[in-house]
Amino acid sequence: MSNPNASMANTSVAVVRKHVAFALSVNTAETTTSAIDFRGWAGGMFEVNGSITSITWYARIDHESASIEPAYDSTNTAITQTVADNQVYQLPTALFGADYIYPVTNAAGTLYVSLKG
Repeated sequence: MSNPNASMANTSVAVVRKHVAFALSVNTAETTTSAIDFRGWAGGMFEVNGSITSITWYARIDHESASIEPAYDSTNTAITQTVADNQVYQLPTALFGADYIYPVTNAAGTLYVSLKG
């Protein structure tokens, strides 16, 4: 009996995913920092540029009365990150269910964001 997958043994399969990259202006207040529209994305990374050393993540669920609120993980701990200039970090996985995420930083600067879907 022949193997039905034998013809695929030397075949490579490329998975094509959507991707977007952009610069995001950030600052010290959740009401004025730029949002990341996370709807439809499965994860991502960001690079820090400037004198930013810490990020506290805020989130908003997309409904009419939604407000920007501090984001917490499953252990009820605020989602924060200690970061450094010219370093690349993964977006915290605890944020993956949010529609919009807001990186509030200790100093104004720029994050270079890459999202994958």
